[in-house]
Amino acid sequence: MRRIAVTLGILASLSACGGWDAYLREPNVYESLSPPYRISFATEIDAQQGDFNALALAVEMWNDAHEGLLVIDRDPTANFLIYIGPYEDLLEDARAGSLRFPEGQICAIYLPTEVASDFPVIAHEIGHCLGFDHTQNAGSIMYEEPGDASLISPDIVEVLAQLVENGVSE
Repeated sequence: MRRIAVTLGILASLSACGGWDAYLREPNVYESLSPPYRISFATEIDAQQGDFNALALAVEMWNDAHEGLLVIDRDPTANFLIYIGPYEDLLEDARAGSLRFPEGQICAIYLPTEVASDFPVIAHEIGHCLGFDHTQNAGSIMYEEPGDASLISPDIVEVLAQLVENGVSE
């Protein structure tokens, strides 16, 4: 009975927010996921400026949502690459950002130096690499301004499971 109530609650919240597609940046591009995705700092300089502990916490957060989703790699050919530095030219407001290429296998995460060790920001940008857009849920890691207490909400966990299942069945 409790499982039915939780499922109905998730469906109600998804419906209120526009369904699963409301969480996906471009549903036609992000119809499936095929983990594991490898994540790495883009260059040795980025690795020196980056915080592996913050990256590990962000990866652990997503792997808790779906086991085996991400693997930390030290290879610049990884699926998700983290660049650290002054990216005012690329980012309108000098905050963190991410660019995902249409094939869905490569994503660049740009982190200004001052947030390079901020694990909620890293986790948030990984969410964009996985195809998630901002949500209205202030407690979600995909809220526009994630905080230290932000979590991967149950609805995102459900969407992840469906996207991975879609990837397996292709």
